Amino acid sequence: MDNLYGSLDGTKKVQSEGTSKFFPGAGIVEDVTISGLEIATAKNDSKYLKIAYTHKDGGVITTFEFAITAKNGEDAEKTIKRRDWQLARFKHILTKFYEEDKIPQVGTFEKLVSSIKSYDDLISAMVKLLPANVLATKTFRAKIVYDHKNYLSMFSFVPFLEDSAIPVGETRLQITDRDKTVRDVPKTDSNGELEASETKVSNPEDDLPF
Repeated sequence: MDNLYGSLDGTKKVQSEGTSKFFPGAGIVEDVTISGLEIATAKNDSKYLKIAYTHKDGGVITTFEFAITAKNGEDAEKTIKRRDWQLARFKHILTKFYEEDKIPQVGTFEKLVSSIKSYDDLISAMVKLLPANVLATKTFRAKIVYDHKNYLSMFSFVPFLEDSAIPVGETRLQITDRDKTVRDVPKTDSNGELEASETKVSNPEDDLPF
C-alpha cells in the first residue's frame, strides 16, 4: 500500500487510550481474586495445576504447580521439603475458603492427603473443592514479588494470601529485605545502550520444566 492515510474513511474507531491490564507491581497488593484452577497436561503427558490470580484492574498472574520429583543430585530430605512447601501452599489456599477442620467430604487437609494415591488425585481434589462459584466468594490481599526471571509472581511460601476483610493494620503479610520487589536493571550492550526490556507477569508455559 503506497498511501496508508488516503484510504481512511472514518468508519474505524481509533483507540486513543491504553488497554493493557497489569498487576500494580510487587508488594502487598489489594483486590486480588483466584479466578480459576485448571488441570493442564504437559508435553510429557504429566498433569499439573494452573492457578490464576486476577487483580481488580484485570491483570492476571498464573502459577504452575507440578508434581515434585527429585532433581539431579538432590538428596531425599530436600525433595521432601519441596513437596511439603507445595502441600503448605495448597492448604493455605483451601483454608481461605473453608475452615481448617471443615473441608467438605474430608474434614481436614491432612485427611485429604492421606486419602490420595498420586499427585493427579491431589490436584483433582483441589479443583473439585474450589469450583468457580466458591472462588467467587472471596477477595484477597496478596504478596507479589519478582522471580529470578523478572516475572511478577505470587510469593512461593506461606503466607501469601489474606482475606481482604482482615484490617490492613492486622495483616500477617510482610515484605522483607530478602523479597525481590524491584526488577533487575537491564544489561547494556557493547555500545552502552540499554537492551530492550518489558515488564512481564507470571511465568509463560513455554518455561515449564517438562
